[in-house]
Amino acid sequence: LDTAVAVPSETTAVTTPTKDTTPDVVITTTQAGTIAVGGTAGCAVGSSSVALGANTVTLTAGGGDKAYVCTVTFTDSAGNTAGALTLTSFTLDTAAAAPSETTAVTALANDATPDVVITTAEAGTIAVGGTTGCGVSGSNAVSSGANTVTLTASNGDGAYTCTVTFTDSAGNAAAALTLTAFTLDTAVAVPSETTAVTTPTKDTT
Repeated sequence: LDTAVAVPSETTAVTTPTKDTTPDVVITTTQAGTIAVGGTAGCAVGSSSVALGANTVTLTAGGGDKAYVCTVTFTDSAGNTAGALTLTSFTLDTAAAAPSETTAVTALANDATPDVVITTAEAGTIAVGGTTGCGVSGSNAVSSGANTVTLTASNGDGAYTCTVTFTDSAGNAAAALTLTAFTLDTAVAVPSETTAVTTPTKDTT
């Protein structure tokens, strides 16, 4: 005779944010049975059968990019149903927001570490490419909003067209952003005298 159901527990939650539309969660039960998934629209499960012990359950997040709070209702093999277990919430994020250049480097610069302002709608990291010598000084982490990024122009004087590739915290990479081109000029040309004053001369100018 089995008139009581064991309450399941969540032993490993879904990482958040995630770009995986079929994330895994570990549900532990002391009985075999089945589960039904509810909660936020789009929460579902691949297989409803669970065994005694720890079960890796593959959820489906079918409602697009947003926050999910899924619930699991366990029913044992005798038909007893436990109260719904609310799983740890997670955010599905499958697309990176494209960054923008809000303040460019001055077109003619004598600074080999010029600043540029990059604005993003999400936190993440950037990688700098483009012309040989383009790089980033210091941390490549950026936060949501406007970020002052110090570039490096390490290939000497010349024209630079740098690119920035943004990757959000879920691992989604946006298309490379081409920054406004600039020319690094750190040396002054030395003038030379190509025609001298005739001597003697009666010209006071």
